[in-house]
Parts: sequence; C-alpha cells; structure tokens
Amino acid sequence: MEIAYRPPRIAVRDSKAPEWATLTFPASAFTAFTAHLGTLEALGEE
Repeated sequence: MEIAYRPPRIAVRDSKAPEWATLTFPASAFTAFTAHLGTLEALGEE
C-alpha cells in the first residue's frame, strides 16, 4: 500500500498494482480512520 498526501486529500493505492485505481479521501477523514485503527489496536480488537 502506498499513501500520498495530495492537499487537501490523501491518495491510497496498491503498491503491487500501481496501474489500478487510486482511492482518495479527505485528509480529515483519513486521519480519523487511522486514529480509530490505533484505538482498536490498543483495545486488542485488531
């Protein structure tokens, strides 16, 4: 997975298949998503 900051969005793509589609998210939504993943990890709910 590759993640790139492209203001004001975050772009995500599969590094093994870069010719496939790129997903983009508002930076604030991606930040909230990754924060939530950290919360789940801390709770042992991976």
